[in-house]
This record gives sequence, structure tokens and C-alpha cells, in this order.
Amino acid sequence: MNQSHYEWLKSQVPILIDKKIISSDTAQNILKHYDIEQEENDDKFNRIVTFIGVIFIGLGLLLVLAYNWDNLTRASRLSIAVGLLFISQIAMFFGIVYNKLTNTYKESLAAFQSLMIGASISLVGQNYEIALHLDTVLLIWMFLILPLAYLTRTVSPAILYSILNMIWLIDNFSTPQAISVWLFIILLIPIYRHFDKNMIISSTPLAWLIVINSLAAFILTFEKYFNDLMMQCLTLFFCFLFVIGSHLEVKTAVSRRPLTTIGVFGLITSCYSLVFSICWQNVPQNFTNPVWSIILILSILSLGFSYKLFQVSSNLLTKLLLASPIIIITACLLAVFTMQEIYSVSLASIYLLAIGLLLMEKGFRQANSALLNMGMLLVSFLVTAKFFDSTISFWNRGIAFIIIGFIFILINFQMIRQKKNIEGKTSFSSKTK
Repeated sequence: MNQSHYEWLKSQVPILIDKKIISSDTAQNILKHYDIEQEENDDKFNRIVTFIGVIFIGLGLLLVLAYNWDNLTRASRLSIAVGLLFISQIAMFFGIVYNKLTNTYKESLAAFQSLMIGASISLVGQNYEIALHLDTVLLIWMFLILPLAYLTRTVSPAILYSILNMIWLIDNFSTPQAISVWLFIILLIPIYRHFDKNMIISSTPLAWLIVINSLAAFILTFEKYFNDLMMQCLTLFFCFLFVIGSHLEVKTAVSRRPLTTIGVFGLITSCYSLVFSICWQNVPQNFTNPVWSIILILSILSLGFSYKLFQVSSNLLTKLLLASPIIIITACLLAVFTMQEIYSVSLASIYLLAIGLLLMEKGFRQANSALLNMGMLLVSFLVTAKFFDSTISFWNRGIAFIIIGFIFILINFQMIRQKKNIEGKTSFSSKTK
């Protein structure tokens, strides 16, 4: 609760006491509860400011050092580079051993030490003119800060490790190393489970980075096998992320569900690309092609993990999303056996249209404008794609767009009217009581 809401609550409590809605003891308990919450929010803000201050101090020291670099001797450069790292490490060591560090200063020191490790690697290499490639520096830096995350159980070294891993993936895109790519991600997963809600930095960004790194690793590992079925493979991979997220992630805010969010968004986006005929023109006819093995494995994994969800879930939209592997395999087989892309394109279009209509229906039924607009947006994108992917005249396209636009506006107005009616009935019933 922010300060303005808290002040409003304080002003309303005497009114509620006068009307005998709540007792004075209850009012004191309510105010005490939100006052404690307010103090916790203020404390968290102070911790974040402290953390940012330490980071700026570390970056400022590096800039001052860079400015005076040419005036220093080789021994002075080495002493400063190693000295900054040594001081931060000693402070962290004594803080952990004697348990004298709060989470704020532990996180701040861990971030400072992570930066100093990278700076020391670069400064030592430059001081002794050691030719270090970018991927070598990144690997050394990553493996030096990873133990720091495990020993101190802080988030900032783990987040920096994930960012460095992403840069390393991009730098090695032309020469993929499949085993190394997945190993670097797997090394980070165990530490994520030890983070709690009281950390100065939320572990949610780390979860998002792990998922994004996994997506990049998947593309990097299997890119040479995709041939012309890249979007089909990505659709199946996004479905797999969605299924795993449905098992592991609790139903909280979207920002705290990276697997489910990226899975659903990626699934719909990649399915949208499949409504274009270009994605189905060069489907491999030989089933011994490695891309078929990728499609088969991803489909089996997705369907296997989603079997229980499919039985338990009563949501038709969720079941339709879980059924995407069946749609993709069917569309691929149609492209192979009929040797025409029209059937695969039509199946993908019908599937995407069904998702859009279900979103609209759910949004209209729940008076949820976000879901309704999302469904209408998806249907409009699909209609636009079909019009530009066909030979219909511009006159007919224009008339169709105008009609569809009016339909969407009328649906939105009807939903707003329905929402107002529900709110009116609720207020009337509360006044009656």
C-alpha cells in the first residue's frame, strides 16, 4: 500500500467506527497492520538506494582509474586492480563468517565484487599485454562470479552471470558448442531455488533471464538442423515452455511467470507466422532429416507433460494451447503428403482464429477488456495476414476492413455497457443491504 492509500485509510477509519461497522480495536489492528507494511516498503526502498549507491561507487572508481591509467606504473596498475578485488573479498568474508552483514550490504558487496572481478581480468590482461578474446574474458568472468552467487546466496552475481552468458551465446552463434551452452544454464538453476522473498533484488529477473537464455540456447544448438521448419520447431518449444510453466509456476502476476508468459506469447506469435504460405513451401520430404527428430521429441515431451493438465483443466483455451503439437504435426504431414501448402496454412489459420475467438468470448463473459481486445487484435492480425497473402482486390480488402472495424467497435461498446450494468447492479444491491 502506498502512502496516499494509507492516508486515505486513516481518514476513513473514524467514519467506520462512528457507523459501528468496525470496533475501535479492529481499527487499531488494521492501521497497525498497514503501518508495518508501510515501514517494510520504506525499508526496502532504502535498501535499493543503498545498493545503487554502492554500484555507482564501484563504477566511479573504475572511471577514475581509467582516467589516470596512462600516468601509473605497471606495478601500481596491478596493485590497484588486485587491491580493489581483495578489499571487497575480505569485507565479504568477515561479514559472512561473523554474520555481521545485512542483506542490503551483502548484495551490494557481491555486486561490487562481481564488477571488480571483471575489471581485474581486463586490467591484468591489458597491463601485461595478454591477448584475450571476448569469449575467453566472458568465460573466466562467468566462472569466477558463479561461486560468489552460491557462497553468498545473492542475486546480483547470478543476474550478471546470466547476462554474460547471453553475450557469450551471441558471440559464439556462428560456432555453437551445444554441451557448453546448456551446461552454463544448468549450473545456474540450483541457486535460484535458494532465493527467498526478502532479497533486496527480486529473483524474478533471474528467472526471466534463465528462460531467455534457454530459448537462445535452443536456437543456437539446433539452428543448423531447422532447415525450413524453424517456426514449426519454435512453436513446439514455446508449447513445451508453457507446459512446464503450468506445472511449476503458481498463478500470480504475469511478471512472476516467465515460463508461462514467454511460452504463450511465443506460441501465438510463431503460430501467426505459420499462416503465411512461405513457411510451408520447402518442407523436407525425407523423414530421416534431423528436423523431424526434433519435431517428434518436442511433441512427445509437450504432450507427455500436458496429459495431466489436459485432463484436469476445464478451460477450453488452455486445452487448445496444449493441443498445439497435434496441430503442428498434422500440418507438417499435410504439407508432405499433399505437396501443397494451402492445407497447412488453412489448418494454422483455423487454429489461430479459434484462439482469438476464445479470448474474445472469455473477455466478453468476464467483462475483461484486456482479454477481449487481445482476442480482437489477434483476429484482426489474422485477417490482415490473409488479405495480404491473397489476390483479393484493394477495393474488397478496404470494404472488409471497414466492416471488421465496425464489428470490433460494436463488440467493445457492448462489453463496456455490460460492465456498467454489472457495476450498477452491485452498487444497487449494496445500497439495499
